[in-house]
Amino acid sequence: MAEIACGAREADRGADALTAEREAVAELGDPDRRAALSANRPMHLIGPTYFFRYLRLLKLLMSIVVPIAAAAVLVSVCRYCWHAKPSPGARPVDSDRALGKAIVTSARASQSTHPLG
Repeated sequence: MAEIACGAREADRGADALTAEREAVAELGDPDRRAALSANRPMHLIGPTYFFRYLRLLKLLMSIVVPIAAAAVLVSVCRYCWHAKPSPGARPVDSDRALGKAIVTSARASQSTHPLG
């Protein structure tokens, strides 16, 4: 019986330690905010000085890169569809499969012509 009481007291101490730990962590607050407050430097990658320049550059790059990538995929799909001649008696080409093959072929071609690859 004494063993049971001793075990119960140890469990209470464990629970007390756990609640004390939780209270201490809650009192300290958000760890990220605390780290930012204790650092002696700003915690942002792009500060207010360069933010609008960064946005302008990002918009410019997206307006150039996205159309070029879309045109490359379109050209690849068209080339695959125009050059793929079905054999006599073959069923019609499934457009989803043709698109998938064109994308895979384009990806393989770009990997083989990459100067570092």
